[in-house]
Amino acid sequence: MVTEVTFRLIKQDQAARYGRLTVGNRQLTTPLLVQTVKVTATLTGPELQELGVTAVKQAALPYWLTAGEGSHPQFSDLHDRIKWSGLVVGTAGAEQAYRWAKPRGRKKDGVSFHDPQTGQQKRYTPVTALAWQDQLGCDLKTTFDRWENYYAPVDDLQAAGQQTAAWLPDQWPQGTLAAVVGGGLKRVRQASVQAAVAHSPFGYC
Repeated sequence: MVTEVTFRLIKQDQAARYGRLTVGNRQLTTPLLVQTVKVTATLTGPELQELGVTAVKQAALPYWLTAGEGSHPQFSDLHDRIKWSGLVVGTAGAEQAYRWAKPRGRKKDGVSFHDPQTGQQKRYTPVTALAWQDQLGCDLKTTFDRWENYYAPVDDLQAAGQQTAAWLPDQWPQGTLAAVVGGGLKRVRQASVQAAVAHSPFGYC
């Protein structure tokens, strides 16, 4: 699914920016508060709209695990599934996969782990994550990132930053945000931002 995405800057004060984000036929002002998946598990779409919520975040990983391998029509669009007419910001949800993985599960093409529900070994990859965000109808998507604990050792945080940068696509997909990592290490976060910006993404998070 390809959605036209544009951003118009209205005012800027140093690093702070105020503008208008247009995603398809939806218009929102930024900065934008995006509610997490836990909120959508508690409140219905209409209830969220009554509270003035305009965007929600949804991770692709749990839907992929539920569906198993292949494409599944019943997961075709999250707007219908959660009865939501606002913006859906997709993420890979890789953090949870890395929490389940053993150290040797950190691979150059993704992450291997055992599904705690079925015991089956799974391989979650950057390609799979973006494909599922597309299939789920996410208005904005996010690239794959190698997750590490915020207080992880310096070498681990640097390795996560380098691997996340290596997964950034050469041909940037429309409406896709670049994942930025680095935990509690400022210089790694800055390097991650620089790597993302070098690919001219729509934005980063």
